[in-house]
Amino acid sequence: MSKIYFILLILISNLSFAQTYINTNNQEIKEIYNRPIDAEDFRPEILNKLVLLYLNTYRDKEKLDTFTCESILKNASEDQAKFMALIQNATTDGEGKKKTTSDRIKYYGGSGFGAELVVKMPISKANEMFTYGKVADDIGFKWVNDKKAMEILQSTRYVLVGTGSVLDADKKKVYLSMTFSNYTLFNQGASLRNQLQLPYTTKKYGLKPYEPRTCRRCDKFRNIENLQRGLYVKDGNVYFKYDQYKQLKKIIKEPTDGIAVDFIQQEQYACGNENIVDFRLVNKGIMLKRMKPAKMEKKNLVQDEKERKRRVDVLLGKVPQGINEPYEMNLLVILDKHVCKVITPSFEDEAAIEFTKEIELLADTLSFNGPEYTPIVEKAHLEFIIPFERNKFEYKPEDIEPLISKLNEPDFTINKLTIEAYSSVEGTDESNKQLQKKRAESIIEALRQRQKAKFITNITTDDNIEDFKRDVQGTEWANLANMDIKSIQEYITKNNLQKRMEPILQKHRYARIKMDITYKLDEQNEEKYVVNRFNKCIKENNLTQALAIQKYIFKKVVAKKYSKEAVFGQQIPEKPEYAGLLMNKLWLSGLLMNKLWLEKYVNKDEIGEDYCNRIARLYELAPENFYIHYNRAYCRILFDEFTNDKQMIDFQKEISGLYGSGLKRRTVDLLNLEFQFKKIQILDTLDEPSPIL
Repeated sequence: MSKIYFILLILISNLSFAQTYINTNNQEIKEIYNRPIDAEDFRPEILNKLVLLYLNTYRDKEKLDTFTCESILKNASEDQAKFMALIQNATTDGEGKKKTTSDRIKYYGGSGFGAELVVKMPISKANEMFTYGKVADDIGFKWVNDKKAMEILQSTRYVLVGTGSVLDADKKKVYLSMTFSNYTLFNQGASLRNQLQLPYTTKKYGLKPYEPRTCRRCDKFRNIENLQRGLYVKDGNVYFKYDQYKQLKKIIKEPTDGIAVDFIQQEQYACGNENIVDFRLVNKGIMLKRMKPAKMEKKNLVQDEKERKRRVDVLLGKVPQGINEPYEMNLLVILDKHVCKVITPSFEDEAAIEFTKEIELLADTLSFNGPEYTPIVEKAHLEFIIPFERNKFEYKPEDIEPLISKLNEPDFTINKLTIEAYSSVEGTDESNKQLQKKRAESIIEALRQRQKAKFITNITTDDNIEDFKRDVQGTEWANLANMDIKSIQEYITKNNLQKRMEPILQKHRYARIKMDITYKLDEQNEEKYVVNRFNKCIKENNLTQALAIQKYIFKKVVAKKYSKEAVFGQQIPEKPEYAGLLMNKLWLSGLLMNKLWLEKYVNKDEIGEDYCNRIARLYELAPENFYIHYNRAYCRILFDEFTNDKQMIDFQKEISGLYGSGLKRRTVDLLNLEFQFKKIQILDTLDEPSPIL
């Protein structure tokens, strides 16, 4: 009896935790969630949608970016789902050219980077068919309680997804595959390798891509980004030096570990062209062989025995012959043959800013797992409406340009143009078609004047009978909604209703413009394009990508390649989750203080209480952000009066608490020192000595 009770207790316990992440307040979601599965008419798109909704709701609660559907990944998942249903086994292994997840992604046109989750789940019990919602909950619950699945679901590396689901031959179980990737999935630049005078390295040297479990060691290395600063070139050779060798050896210690340098050429990222990189590789440029820990210790150029234990300075290899400056050097951190970290030059290096020990406010430069942003040429589909005036058929560029401007898109080139031209119902069919065609041809000609490149055109014309029938409902002409087009025309003409019905009819004369476009990414248009991408990421709540783009904007502003509009054009809501991005914008805008070297790039206002009040508001939004906390503390040193000992003691504790944050010790030291000067100034004005002195 006690055994049965124990089993029941476990079942009840499991049921209590198996709550859904799918919100059924939306009527459409509620309907498909409660829809029973029909084995003879299985709808995979419903199950796929609900599973994705489950996972995206979970990710949203965990403050992670939600997944976006992508066709390459969808094709790969559908392929594997069919294969699993055929062999009746949930596995990521396939066959032939589609043996692995990576193989399938490559097969359908991707770079090969990705991860996959698979599952089989019953769709019925006895004679009871489950609903799509129950099966989706069962799949989602299984994954969010599986340690291996959570390595994928909680990773910031994955933002794109594709799903496939298929019933087995017995129609009793569903096999579902979900494939995950990110924007390195798209690999158009790989075919352009031979355009480089010095093509990038394709030899792998036995190296493998990032693997979460192996690469966890990197998380223990504080300020790992600083390692790249140890790369330097001398007499045609590239060297690596680091002053905390003991710390480095704690992470790079096994025979299969090491570091490597990757030379990136400027022509690989030429404006207006595809980036010439292959995301299937662990490197982007010309990669030298790995320097293993044993060889690093043996070849250490530091001669003093004591210093050799503390510092390292080692020759990594020769600079590739024929490579032209400017080039960049990425440092690859390798653990157990996996490239766990690709460290690119920091923006301070690019701007050639001299280091100063003057205290200054900080930007939120907290690193995150994921690739650095590089703008790539993107295609898109845009639509807008051009209203027609009655009997007007000539349109000039100045008529259309304001409508395009309202799209608020960066400049683009039209590849394909489709015009759906509609006219109101009162005209004859022949006259309507002629008028529509003239209007469409005039619009095409006006759009052609925007660009030199030719584009494909397609024109369709029609009477706007559907809009007409909808808009006459509830009016004195509601009876016309039941007539055909010819009867409507005769009725309007016979009763001379053209003028009276014009307020309705004028709404039905328009063209729906559909454009397949490619954004311009030349030097003249890059800034507006990048800022637009940033603002879109904000609207989509893709904060990881937004931070990556913002850091890219930092580099360009500091290097004087972007104007101040790249800063002021960032549209960031004043909400807690955006506090770090807001701090960065405020910092970069140069509105912080006269000591801040970025002032010369954008603005020349000195720091004042107004700016510190802005920082205080950001601190209220996100008190846990230690960059903002630091800046607020500095503002308090500048403007707070500290009228008694208790205030000074409490504030000293606040500063001391920053030593336990992610800030560098020397950074907090500068803040602490500034406060000590402030205390001396205050205490010097007292009539009676203070115990603090």
